[in-house]
Amino acid sequence: MGRQVGMVGSGLTNTERGISLLEHKYFLDQSKNEDFITVEERLGRNQYISIDINKVTSNHSTGKGDCQLCLGLLMEKESLVDIAISATSDYSFKTFEVGSTVDKKILDFEKKIQESIGEKLGESIKTQLNREMGILISKKLNIILERPNPEVTILIDTIYGVAEPTVRSLFIEGRYVKLDRTIPQTRWPCRKCRGRGCSTCNETGQTYPESVQSLIAKPFLKASLSTLDSFHGMGREDIDARMLGEGRPFILELKAPKKRTLDLPSLRSLVNNANEGRVSISNLVLVDKKRVRELKNTSCDKLYRAKISFESPLSKEKLKKGAAALTGTVVEQRTPKRVSHRRSDLIRKRGIRDVDIIDFSDDHAVLEICAEHGTYIKELVSGDEGRTEPNFSGLVDSQCKVERLDVVQLYLEETEVEK
Repeated sequence: MGRQVGMVGSGLTNTERGISLLEHKYFLDQSKNEDFITVEERLGRNQYISIDINKVTSNHSTGKGDCQLCLGLLMEKESLVDIAISATSDYSFKTFEVGSTVDKKILDFEKKIQESIGEKLGESIKTQLNREMGILISKKLNIILERPNPEVTILIDTIYGVAEPTVRSLFIEGRYVKLDRTIPQTRWPCRKCRGRGCSTCNETGQTYPESVQSLIAKPFLKASLSTLDSFHGMGREDIDARMLGEGRPFILELKAPKKRTLDLPSLRSLVNNANEGRVSISNLVLVDKKRVRELKNTSCDKLYRAKISFESPLSKEKLKKGAAALTGTVVEQRTPKRVSHRRSDLIRKRGIRDVDIIDFSDDHAVLEICAEHGTYIKELVSGDEGRTEPNFSGLVDSQCKVERLDVVQLYLEETEVEK
């Protein structure tokens, strides 16, 4: 009952307010600076509401029967808390919050009461219930009741007596170096079965059996007792391209982890030792979810190294002239044919900062290209049948093709990389 005037009388619990109302039949309406007003007088303003004060008083004093306001729900706090603790027993966490679902009959009746007394004077039963159950859980588990952004949110269904935890993901940021030219950055579902598994993908559901994501995530999933992960990279390289230098920034998201305290140096060593010559990681640190968006929205120039072949013989001088002509230009690239099935058909303008010839022979050359983020380097060299203009092939009058491609460096702010 005291909850209905929960905003009146500082320093009192709702129980103390309720006892005062039921025993003394009055409260001080501070919101209107009125004199003492009887409960009956306030409730009597709406004849649609009918409360048997004696029954409420009897239930409060004897503990028998159901309260007309909460139908006995507040007497079930302890058992609901035990259900919540049992539902989260497999999870390790330090902060949490509580939510609840309450029978609509209780909420509807409460609304009528508050409309009579004054809606701004009362506190919702859900607010009181969540607070009191949260305090009990905090004391029993010695953990912190925290809002916002708790590690676990416990939703307690008071109607069916069940609880469901929602566990906040863990986010680990780092950098990866990729030396293997046969694996994609992220898991690649089979196009035929869309990840369900079929004869084409050998029932794996994946076009490629391994990826940078899967190689990195494996020990983290085991350590955190998580079963699902997502991989967020700052851009991506082609499957057949290497990612060198200080590596590409990424964030590994571990979903619904049962264990949240991870030994990041040990996990880094596990990944690097298990994937020597293929993938390595460094600079691991725990971050917040908001960092994913920041990473995705970060762009920078990149340095590429491309080994190219050409159909007709070219002199080193002609190659140098072509490189000089491409340096400092802004090219227009229509979505390449090789990715047109999964990318919008657009024309993108990209700046080419610098092109150098660093190696040369009769049938190939090695170019170093510094270009704006999002530049399609293979098409910059080949021209993609006129879809990229200007292009290196057109400038040297010979059809050229990228045979091998490396991302050498991402021009981000200087970061110390762990060895």
